[in-house]
Amino acid sequence: MKTFILFAFVACSMSMVAQPVLQNGNNMLPVGTVAPLYRGEATGGIGNPGPNQIWDFSSIPFSDPGLVFSVVSPSATPFSSSYPSSNYAWTFSLAGQVQYFYFKISDSKYEVLADNVVAPGVGNDFTPNPKTSLKFPFNYNETYQDTFQKVGGVETTVTVTYDGYGTLITPKGTHTNVMRIKEDRGNGQVGYTWMTVDPLTTLLGYTQSNNSLALFGTYSTSSDETDKNINLTELIPNPAKNKTTLKISDYPILNTMKLNVLNVLGQIIKTVSISASTTEIELDNLTQGIYFYQLHDGSSLVASGKIIVE
Repeated sequence: MKTFILFAFVACSMSMVAQPVLQNGNNMLPVGTVAPLYRGEATGGIGNPGPNQIWDFSSIPFSDPGLVFSVVSPSATPFSSSYPSSNYAWTFSLAGQVQYFYFKISDSKYEVLADNVVAPGVGNDFTPNPKTSLKFPFNYNETYQDTFQKVGGVETTVTVTYDGYGTLITPKGTHTNVMRIKEDRGNGQVGYTWMTVDPLTTLLGYTQSNNSLALFGTYSTSSDETDKNINLTELIPNPAKNKTTLKISDYPILNTMKLNVLNVLGQIIKTVSISASTTEIELDNLTQGIYFYQLHDGSSLVASGKIIVE
């Protein structure tokens, strides 16, 4: 009997979760935060809306495609000039290919300015009418509508609902005080996101159209440098003709790093191993034009910028 009472108490404690309230965007993940991203299929459904839910995805076999999430400083990215109002950014990287996401966080909302950007004009640019990802404050059972539009696209309306809160269980751990956000764009375009409030971050995402799940692994800070990577690298000269020199400052080179050079389509056309604070980069096989570089330390994007070849 005592065992049963103890089990009932634990189950009750697990299910009775205080309602998380999203007050503002002052507690975002800091620059330098990284996490792996895993893929899966919602074979057993995604659970119910409502208070004190237990969403259990622990039995789903998630795969690891090698995707890495990184929080970066907008001004340290190669496309920052296209989104000057962005004050928050992150990337997804896979096998050296990097996609950039730009946001603007204010007292009242969390807006998406652009996503999946890999080159100038390649990606989704919402500057004609940014997409409101979250509003502040946001309470359980609240709903709001937002219209957004990307360059070359039509105006789209989305209905966003804070439809549940409770405990989320995944193969990577158990999280309490989790809120679930539902997005409905109509025509079957529905998505769900499980998030924590402090810090404000995503744990799991679901897309109804293909029944897919995206699970974020353990978040960690790759460096305590935060905004130092803004001036982390310097290319001398730039513009350059046949070669330029990469100089790295304020960053410990403990392992061999990798510098990728990309064309305007986001394709990697050159990779250089970096093992010293000063490295000469040969450019004689590149035609005149604008290129971008990305400096990686393992799976983390450390710095990025633009190269002009004359």
